[in-house]
Amino acid sequence: MPNRQRERLSYKAVRTIAIFCLVFLGSCSDRKPDVSISSQSSQQQTSTSLLKTTYPKSYPLKLQTIGEFHGNEVQAKSGEQWLGLFATPKGFELLPTKIMVNTVRDYVIDLDETKKTGKKVITNQKSQPIFLVKGAAYLKPGIVKTVFSEQQYLTPNKVLNLSLNSAIDSDYQIAIEDKQNLENKEFSFERQSNTKTRKYIFSVSDNSSISQNLQEFQHHYSNNELPSDRKPPSVFWAGDLDRDGKLDLLIESASHANVSSLTLFLSSPAKENKLLEPVAQFVTQGC
Repeated sequence: MPNRQRERLSYKAVRTIAIFCLVFLGSCSDRKPDVSISSQSSQQQTSTSLLKTTYPKSYPLKLQTIGEFHGNEVQAKSGEQWLGLFATPKGFELLPTKIMVNTVRDYVIDLDETKKTGKKVITNQKSQPIFLVKGAAYLKPGIVKTVFSEQQYLTPNKVLNLSLNSAIDSDYQIAIEDKQNLENKEFSFERQSNTKTRKYIFSVSDNSSISQNLQEFQHHYSNNELPSDRKPPSVFWAGDLDRDGKLDLLIESASHANVSSLTLFLSSPAKENKLLEPVAQFVTQGC
């Protein structure tokens, strides 16, 4: 088969897949993550639903990961200097990192092969950062104590114990608590006659008896099974990013499987009787 004919067939296949994704999932590109972050600045905590989402209006810092994204999702610009958290032979380090953002074809949106609305984020470092952050003068390059660096999904009524102090087994406890299992009268389909709403609280506590709700969310269950387009929260990283001797967290706070919503919580900006403050968020969507 001639190369030109192969290219035409390959383009048709990609175009067909993209059209199918857009038609089948409908408005998934417009869907926002089902998440509500408790913002100490506003002192509000709002329960989320499958149909409505509440966000803090803005964050003081910027958060970014590397990879390819829809064009409007990328917070970084080419040539900017960020701090990247890397795993190095010395341990985990915050390193000054130059960002490069290249325009690429978005195979979901760019049905015309001549258009390029997607963005690819890379850095000048050889290894991949866990995440990149910008905008905080109190974050400095150097070794960062890290106690957890692998994604772990959290399940209700089970505790993730973390310790910044090697002499103590557990300084902090992270947990998902199942708060309700109520019949849902607002969201139901004929094919899901037994749909129920289950409410959860994602919290962190320490040995000083301070407990803080980081996120409140709810899932809609049918016959006690989580729908395939839902996912539980997860912890991506835990350590002491701002070097104040207290726990900082990077969590995946989106509950929709087609959305990623990485949220960075730091301890140094936290208000009195609080452990953490949400300071940055990076939201991306699939097709």
